[in-house]
Amino acid sequence: MMLSLPRRGDQDSNTTWHLIQGAFHWDAMARDLRPVYTAVNEAQAKERLAEFHDTWGEQYPAIKGLWDNAWTEFVPFLDYSGMAA
Repeated sequence: MMLSLPRRGDQDSNTTWHLIQGAFHWDAMARDLRPVYTAVNEAQAKERLAEFHDTWGEQYPAIKGLWDNAWTEFVPFLDYSGMAA
């Protein structure tokens, strides 16, 4: 599959560039999230999530809302964190 990028001056060129540029951060973001989902308890997970937001929150502000909205569903998975480590 060939990726076709808009030409300079196209209406969506800035959006496309930001999507492509952002894709290169996923490995680093996944690495920085690991301490959150491997935390031993909710308090430690919140601390690690705050550190994650310090690193990524300005560049990806929607991530904070996503985690805040899903927090209550996420917390029970901490009981299995020893298996994910």
